[in-house]
Amino acid sequence: MEQPRFTNVDLIKIQNRSNNINMLMDLVPVNMSFKDAFGIEELHINKSINNSPDQLKLSLLAHTLSDMKRIDNISAIDLLEGRIEPYPYQLSVALNVLKDKSSIALLADEVGLGKTIEVGIILKEHFIRGNINTVLIITPKALVNQWQDEMREKFDEEFLTPEDDEFSISGNRIILSYDKLARNVESFLCRKWDLVVVDEAHMLINSQSKRRKAIAMLDRRYILLCTATPLCNKLTDIYSLVDILYPGILGTEREFKKKYFNDNTGRVCKSDMLYDLRKIVSKVMIRTLRNESGVPFPQRFVYSLRVNGEKQEYELFETVINYLKKLYSSSLSNSKNRFVIMKEVIAVQQSLSSSPRALIKSMENRINRDLEDTDVIKVIIDKAMQINNYSKIEALMETLTKLHNEQAVIFTLRLETAYMLADMLNENFMPTRVYEGRLSGHERYNLVNAFREGKVKYLVATDAAAEGLNLQTASVVINYDLHWNPMKLEQRIGRVHRRGQKKDVSVFNIVIKNTIDDYVLKILFEKIDLFKMTIGGIEAVLADNNEDKSIEETIVDILLRNNSKRDVEAELAKFGNDLGYRKEQNALYEEFSQLILD
Repeated sequence: MEQPRFTNVDLIKIQNRSNNINMLMDLVPVNMSFKDAFGIEELHINKSINNSPDQLKLSLLAHTLSDMKRIDNISAIDLLEGRIEPYPYQLSVALNVLKDKSSIALLADEVGLGKTIEVGIILKEHFIRGNINTVLIITPKALVNQWQDEMREKFDEEFLTPEDDEFSISGNRIILSYDKLARNVESFLCRKWDLVVVDEAHMLINSQSKRRKAIAMLDRRYILLCTATPLCNKLTDIYSLVDILYPGILGTEREFKKKYFNDNTGRVCKSDMLYDLRKIVSKVMIRTLRNESGVPFPQRFVYSLRVNGEKQEYELFETVINYLKKLYSSSLSNSKNRFVIMKEVIAVQQSLSSSPRALIKSMENRINRDLEDTDVIKVIIDKAMQINNYSKIEALMETLTKLHNEQAVIFTLRLETAYMLADMLNENFMPTRVYEGRLSGHERYNLVNAFREGKVKYLVATDAAAEGLNLQTASVVINYDLHWNPMKLEQRIGRVHRRGQKKDVSVFNIVIKNTIDDYVLKILFEKIDLFKMTIGGIEAVLADNNEDKSIEETIVDILLRNNSKRDVEAELAKFGNDLGYRKEQNALYEEFSQLILD
């Protein structure tokens, strides 16, 4: 049987509508190269069948095509060499999308059930079977790097973002923010995509928004929309998402409202049509609820250790902050240098928070670049050298002593600090090693095994080196340095608080009182109960950030733009209130989705 020459879009439509003969005829013309191996023409002439032979040929062809490259099992997991251990429901979702949904689906698992893992499995399965080559992942700006890290760490797939030096719009694997797509839509419309993934897809519920129109126009073969809250305020929210997947499947928006709305607001569905709506949506949506997942998880207990700093430490903080304010103010008048300077400012601030040793290293690097502010930098280095005992180290030692025999993973922002901590702990007969990016694969393997076997009691790791670690033998995570990105903090904790953990997990955050880290911890993170939120919940909160800045950049801006600590606290409090509001809104969206869909 010769196969017809249809476009990818035609094939998808045939596969998904092949059960309805009448819907097939308007999609593609009957291909004259189709051989009538089943004698359909003769059967029709003998009046053994009533449908037209053309319709029957096309229907048979559609069923044949739908069986081509049919995926009946997941093979990708075995090739990932233990990078991930998916839950049964995640494998079930992935297979459902691949086998029954033709990789055109709305993934609407409840918050925290791991939609990224499900998408990754689907992508990887298509990759290893040679089904796809070009992939575009669209996500809120705050989650771009998170998706890149997840794809690299868990699925060994390299995607590029606009921040990467090698980035090109002609690339085959791209992760992009909504706004970046909307601003450069023409560049992405002029090519075909095998698969498009849209994260936090509830941001597309406004059918007139630029982002929604841009995504709807993309020439794609497969598409996955991901959101835990497919319904936010009204029934047309789900209409907007389903209509992206299959335009017209729910009729026009006016027809949809007339058929399902029970009131003018669209927040109540006609009772006699609710089953009908759920039935149609279920054809394209896959939704797993928490109580269906069967995921057992130990509890998480969080402790904030606020320590008093020494006079010399506070003087150092003030000197460095004043220096950063001048550096930052110079960037405000020069947009070209703003991005570079912001990165430098964040790096210096992180070194300051980490340790005097890390700050000295950072300042020496700046001197080596022949900067004009050498005199100020030398003053900072001198002040840092005068600090012998760092308050956070004393708090760390005291905490570890109280933990007795518990293993712990200690996270820091700077490598200089990591080795300083390891030296100090080893001097106190606490076997400690540093896990860092320069270790070879063999060295990393041996180090992790030694930790799991109890030969190493404490593991000190930087964020850059901590990807891919499964350290469930430990039950303690210590954020010696607080990262301002909530996703990074959740990644740290996730090294220990993960599948296979048999104990409750304790998380300790160490900060010096009345510093920016203290404000961020107290006013921002604790206010929205960040450390008890699942990673999906954090994603949902950050996704609604309309600022064209990351959360770290937002905090730096607040710190360096304001002249007094009171103003800094007030603006951070406002930012915290905004995040808290988003958290409450997402909880309401979840309730509405459950009411209509579950």
